[in-house]
Amino acid sequence: PKGGELLGRRFLKSLEEAGGPIDVALIVRPAPEVLPEIREVARRRIPFAIVYAAGFSEHGEEGRRLERQMVEAAALGGTRIVGPNCMNIFSAPARLNLSAIVPFPEGGLGFLSASGNLGFALAREATRRPGIGFSRFVSAGNQADLALDDYLDYLRADPQTRVVLVFAEGFVRGRGRAFLEAVERTAVQKPVLVLRGGRTRAGRRSALSHTGALAGGSVATAQALEQAGAVLLDRADEALAAALAFLTSPLPAGPGVALVGEGGGHATLTSDAASEAGLRIDPFPDDLAARLRGHLPPFAAIVHNPVELAGRSEYDLRVYERILDPVLDWAGCDQVILFGGYALYDEPLAAFLDRRRQETRKPILIHDLYADEEREAFAALRRRGLPLYAS
Repeated sequence: PKGGELLGRRFLKSLEEAGGPIDVALIVRPAPEVLPEIREVARRRIPFAIVYAAGFSEHGEEGRRLERQMVEAAALGGTRIVGPNCMNIFSAPARLNLSAIVPFPEGGLGFLSASGNLGFALAREATRRPGIGFSRFVSAGNQADLALDDYLDYLRADPQTRVVLVFAEGFVRGRGRAFLEAVERTAVQKPVLVLRGGRTRAGRRSALSHTGALAGGSVATAQALEQAGAVLLDRADEALAAALAFLTSPLPAGPGVALVGEGGGHATLTSDAASEAGLRIDPFPDDLAARLRGHLPPFAAIVHNPVELAGRSEYDLRVYERILDPVLDWAGCDQVILFGGYALYDEPLAAFLDRRRQETRKPILIHDLYADEEREAFAALRRRGLPLYAS
């Protein structure tokens, strides 16, 4: 460092010039030059060091040796290490963004990622997805010292984090059980979504080269995570969509779902998707189906769950209220999915959906053909945190 000044801020040439306590050191040096810097950080008793560089355990035996030396040197001064091979951290409550991600939308989602670039991708997606923002982000990298289980325990106790999303490529050697136990502890208090990498042989090979992670067998790992209480995701484009539902909705009391909306094809595909996801679509009792039929056109054919509105919502938005009121009170309904919408909503309908969701503590998810567009009809839904999806 050459010193100097920028925007009224003085650059220091070394840690020796820094007065007072330092909370965290961000080390941006090539891997062979990190060890002396870590020794200096540990000597100053700085509690945390973030090591940006790659070239450690993911690069073979020499890299593993260098990583061990770095952790040992840090421990002498009580310094804990984030990384190496990471893209740093973000903390909304601390107004701290040491990542390369600008802007980073703020909200209630805590995100732990083995991949810094995936964090960048999801942060960019969140800027285009109303209702999603982050409380904390940690790019965990190789997890040479602090590992996902440590960060999970922190987010479990963090009042700013309401939902946790984890991208894991596998387990750090010797930390698999600790990670599963941390998932179990956290899932009791708040939802934990796990996007798994390394599910295939090719993916496991990539994970080993990327962060040195050891990916276990796909089926066994999935079963262990589910038993611990995690919600498993397979694709990155599902991550924020799932997080939005958990951030905005009460948790369903069971797997029963009622499907209501427009379009026979949408009714069929939504039924398939819900069943494949493990939800239960029980037929309505005959008396309930008869009551619903009285609010639908005479040619309506699908009324026993799903309910297909046969075009009624296109000229009568109150039909949603007349159908959903008894459906939400039915014991077989733990949650509702509205499908096949045409961007037709008004303030009274949004208020009704929000009120009934709160009264019944049953989530209401809304699929609309135009949900990825900016339309005035969606404003009332989004103001109330009703989750809206294009697919």
